[in-house]
Amino acid sequence: MGRMTPPHDGRAELGPAELAQLQLALLLELRDFCARHGLRMYLWSGTLLGAVRHRGFIPWDDDVDVAMPRPDHDRLLAMAGRLAAETGNTVRTSQGADDDYPYPYAKYTATGTLLLENHELAVPLGVHVDIFPLDGLPRGAVARTVRRRVALVLQHLFAVKAAVPGKRRSVLAGGYLRIAAAVLRPLRTGRLVALAERWARRTPYAGAGEVCLVAWGTREVLRATDVDPAGEVVFEGHRVGAPADPAAVLTAIYGDFRQLPPLAARVSHHDFRAYRLPPGGAR
Repeated sequence: MGRMTPPHDGRAELGPAELAQLQLALLLELRDFCARHGLRMYLWSGTLLGAVRHRGFIPWDDDVDVAMPRPDHDRLLAMAGRLAAETGNTVRTSQGADDDYPYPYAKYTATGTLLLENHELAVPLGVHVDIFPLDGLPRGAVARTVRRRVALVLQHLFAVKAAVPGKRRSVLAGGYLRIAAAVLRPLRTGRLVALAERWARRTPYAGAGEVCLVAWGTREVLRATDVDPAGEVVFEGHRVGAPADPAAVLTAIYGDFRQLPPLAARVSHHDFRAYRLPPGGAR
């Protein structure tokens, strides 16, 4: 996590161990809710890598990622109110009234927490688990490439809309953001995100031979049979859902995932501080 001056309004900064404990609690709440309602949920990305290689958090990582097939992701969002009522935590999503939310995927977020990022976002976020939807890809290499490259362009556009030029950015980066934001000002963030989601849904998940986190513009193309039917892995002593073939998924994302990175590279790729807010405290 990056350096920044902590606020002096009663917020309590969460250390690495406290942050990991809260993230694990969120993950297990989400796991249990999905199990009760028959929803498929898999550890994903660095969290899946941590489970397979470290049987828990990667020691130098500080976030939690899961993925869900698009139909299950949609069902979870439809039941977000029930999840919130049961746990007291919330699902942040671009759907509904959260029009400025800048991502085409959901975040299961701990109530009463705040993340302050060195590269600020226009929308405040709390400690969370990222929930990515998996979509089907069309048949044919050209069609797959077009689907993913357009998604990458859309991702860049709503990332620009969400970013805040500030003193922690370089002069060049800040200038680019100001110009790009001015050009994009007529477009609402929610509209761009909705466009990315509609683009991602063009090929149904069910029946697709290959799947991808299309809405997030990822380059990894996965065989559907490497993802479903779901399996399990151990994460911090708990059994949690995982893709059918975790090694195949991790190889597609990272290559030789069992090889530890050099010592100099064993650092977080995120740049934030996490806080627990005082009772009744505003974000």
